[in-house]
Amino acid sequence: MAEIYRVEKGSEEWKYKAYDYAWFLNKDKVFVQLVDCTASDAIRRICDQKGIEIGEIAEMNTVINKVYNGDEVSKALKDIIAQETDSTGIEYRMEVRIDKLYITKRDDLKITASYQLAPNEQPFDITGVIGDYQADSSVKDIVTKVVVTSGNEKDEHVVATAENADAAKVYGEIVHYEKVTDKQKDDAQNIADKKLKELCRKKISKRLKLFGSDDVRSGRVLTFNSEELGLVGDFLVISASHTYDNINHFMTLEIQSTKDNEEGAV
Repeated sequence: MAEIYRVEKGSEEWKYKAYDYAWFLNKDKVFVQLVDCTASDAIRRICDQKGIEIGEIAEMNTVINKVYNGDEVSKALKDIIAQETDSTGIEYRMEVRIDKLYITKRDDLKITASYQLAPNEQPFDITGVIGDYQADSSVKDIVTKVVVTSGNEKDEHVVATAENADAAKVYGEIVHYEKVTDKQKDDAQNIADKKLKELCRKKISKRLKLFGSDDVRSGRVLTFNSEELGLVGDFLVISASHTYDNINHFMTLEIQSTKDNEEGAV
């Protein structure tokens, strides 16, 4: 993989547009048949085929039986990870750092970020000083019923369903279809229950401004303890925008709770 950038010269400044190495995972395609591979081995096999250097791959033992016939590399990798998450409930983060692929358990990306106002002062935890906070909720993408099917297109049949009847009374029946392989049929109800728990919730967007830390980027987990703002516990960073001047470093974050019982649950 190689880095691509475009340079535009203005009257007083240079502007850069850059793509990180993960951009190429959306452009290349993979042709591979996976038979009785663990999720980790399936990912390693795809990486070997495409010449993708691996930094770290978490051990994932869900058995994968699937053919990826011309799928984008990123789509195939995300699908394998999704199968692991559906089976175990464990969330993962996939990202490229410099030129290597890392797939890490989300909980292993918890960090403590600090800021130092001046060289002679002690650093402090940035989560204790919160500014410009706002929270918005949406039910636009809510799902109230999950239907799991198995089999090929000519013989596709329902093997499990899960429904939140209380949510359906409020929002109507909104169905998400999930397809599993024949070897996953025994775990189909568990998959349906976990997918419903994931999708039957309000989407709550929390945005806030903090002192900056270069360690904070999307996919990292920060711990907050601000009861007055309702920010208590671990929160996943969805996006991070950093600004620098000659004196200070600030960042604006979008975050969401990592807990299943966050206030967005229905």
